[in-house]
Formats: sequence, C-alpha cells, structure tokens
Amino acid sequence: MPRRSRKAIHIKALWEALEERVTQRELRTITGRTNAAADRLDLLLLGRIRSLESKRYLYRSKYRKSSTFIFERDMNAIYNGDVQPWLNSEEFLQKYRMSRENFHKLADKIRDCDIFKTRDDKPLQYPVEYQLMVFLFFVGQLGATDPQTRNMFNISRGTANLFRKRIIQAILSLKDDYVYWPDAEEREEIAQRIMEKYLFPNCVGFIDGTLFPLFFRPQSKDAPDYFGRKCRYSFSVPIVCDDTKRIRYYLAGWPGSTHDNRIWKNSDLYRNARERFSELQYMLGDSAYECSQHMVAAFRNFDGHPLENDENIFNTALASPRVLSEHTIGILKGRFPWLQSIKNKITDDVNSRRRVISMIGVCIILHNFLIEETTPDDFMFEDDDKSTLTSQEPLAPDDELNQPVPDWATGDTRRTPLKNYILELRGN
Repeated sequence: MPRRSRKAIHIKALWEALEERVTQRELRTITGRTNAAADRLDLLLLGRIRSLESKRYLYRSKYRKSSTFIFERDMNAIYNGDVQPWLNSEEFLQKYRMSRENFHKLADKIRDCDIFKTRDDKPLQYPVEYQLMVFLFFVGQLGATDPQTRNMFNISRGTANLFRKRIIQAILSLKDDYVYWPDAEEREEIAQRIMEKYLFPNCVGFIDGTLFPLFFRPQSKDAPDYFGRKCRYSFSVPIVCDDTKRIRYYLAGWPGSTHDNRIWKNSDLYRNARERFSELQYMLGDSAYECSQHMVAAFRNFDGHPLENDENIFNTALASPRVLSEHTIGILKGRFPWLQSIKNKITDDVNSRRRVISMIGVCIILHNFLIEETTPDDFMFEDDDKSTLTSQEPLAPDDELNQPVPDWATGDTRRTPLKNYILELRGN
C-alpha cells in the first residue's frame, strides 16, 4: 500500500469533514432551517483545503534546517549567559579569517543585496551572518571540501553550496568599492609616500605574478597549458599593489604556463596606459617583466653574463620596495588558504573556470576590505621594510627623471636615469 504524505492525509480528512457538513446543510435546506454561521464555516473549510492543495508541504519550519546552535554559539560574544564567549577573539579570527568587528561590518555591507531577499513562496533564509560564516570557514581552510563544511555546521550539501553562491554574488557586488585603479590625485599621494620611504620618484605601484595551484589535473583539452613552471597545475595571476598592500589591479583566468610579461601586455593597464598613468608614473616589477614607458623592472641575470656592479646596486635598491608585492600576496594566501590548493575541477565547461575566477576575485575584495578596516586583532604582517637609501631633496623640474618618456623610446629609457639617480644616492 503506497504511503501518503501528511499533507495528503490532512486534506483527505478535511474533504470528509466538508462532505459531512454539506450533507447536513442539504438536510437543513429541506427542513427549512438555515444557519448562516454554519454556511460561512463551510466556505472557510473549503478555502483551507484549496490553500493546502496549492502548497508543497503541510508545514515547513522557519528555516530549511532547524538546527542553528553552532552558528549562534560561534557568533555570539556571550555563551550560555557567560561573559566569556565560546570562541575568543583569536579563535574566531582563526576560524573565520577576520575579527568579530569586521565580520559584522562585512555582513552589514552585503545585507541589503537582492540575493538575500526571500520570495513569498519560499522558506525564510538563514540570517546573512550564518551564510557568511559558512563561506569564510570554507575559504579559510587549506584544500577545503564540501564534507568539511557540512560536518562543521551540520548542514546539507545543497545548503552549503547555496550559501557560498549567495555570498560570492553579494561580495562581488562590492568590487567597484574595494578594487579599483587610483585616480590622478590618489596616484600622486601614493607616489609621494613611496618617494618618502623608498626614494623612488613617481612610482605608483608594484606588480608581481603569482600562481594559484589546482589540486586536480584539469579535465579539459587545454590541461597541459595549466602546468606551470613550478611543476603544478595552476592559474597565473598578476597582482598590482600599492605601498599599503592594497591590491589595485589583478587579472585572473590565465593558465599557469603563461609568462608574466605576456599577461601584463594583455592587461587593461598596459593597453590603456595613457588613461591609467601620467607621463612620469611607472610601476616596479621583477626581471620577468619587460621595461617600458610605465614599467621599471630589475636587471635580468642571463646565464654566463653576470650583472654589472651598478646593475646589482640598482636591483638591491629595487628589492626593498618591491618586496611589498610579495608581502601582499603572502597576506592574501595566508588569510585565505583555499587559494593555496584549489579543489575545483576545471573542465571544458567555461563555468568551471568562471567559478574559480569569481572565488579569486572575492578573496581579493575581502583582502582590500580588511586592509581598509584593519584592527589590532587582525591577522597582518608587520611592515618592517626599511629603505637602505638616504634622504634626498625633491627633484628639480629640469631633472632627467622629470622628463616624459616618448612612446617610441626603448624600454631602458625610463630605467637608465632611475638607475643613475639611485647610484648617486648611494655615492657610486
């Protein structure tokens, strides 16, 4: 005998009750004894039946899952009436990758996103804070997997995936607020700070390429393209930061075998350099990059051809400010270990790549959010970089470094006067 749902059993009982009342109503009509109240009750009963028939379930709880104990326990600063929370500040930071204060700030920023608005015909969503906790725990684990997240919060696979999709969409909506190229005025401020600390005039940023390793070999036709120079399948992503370790630009999506300079030449910064830089401004990069009007790279040590003494001196001076890009990438990967071993499978379906690119973008947005909202309890590297150069008076207007580099000039046209300037500061 087939099983009936509680909804079907309940509706059947209501129909039987209604049929009995209809019979009684017919008897009252024959005998001439009408009852208006009983007639209204019959109509209400019929309306109740129609309402139940239009619903999928007889009854649904407030949330998709009734258990919210773990979320409430971790989020609340007071546990079981005790002033001491279940997770202290350090434990909360370790589990959710940011302080409680910044966690609530982030939740408030995405709370009004349309993705969190519940439709009338759908069950009420979990609070934004709970969904954010699931996502932050996921990206905060090295080689994170769905089973880890589900077991931690006692939620289903579908619920965990749904929470991540919502949070990704909500945080990506903040991209224009946190990841943007500085305007002319802000670039001047950045250049001034770099000049004061590292004595590189007109420098507005530092660029470095990094690899985000894939845990699985891509199951796609172009899988060999993802095998990078470090003998792992990965995505190659150039990252541009300023002196505050804020990421100003990135370009995700290139496979791991792609050379850094090739990605740079296909970037928006390179192709639209006149809109992104003034005539005198440039970025500092390592020897993988080709020098140009707006790129000053370290001298490359070719096999069998050691660097000249002045080139070594310049590279040493360049290393002091350029290490900020290494620190920035270290902070990004250290705060979100998911980036160190991405367990998404790459296939010929373009959406498999888009999901990884979106996650990288979300982590970068969160990085900048936390750089902006830094508190003493946050996970940060100490900024102990010190310039090895002595202070210098501002450049004269007719100085060679204050002259624009024409488009037709060779790559060293920008680097050579900068090298001479550094050598003069070092007394060489």
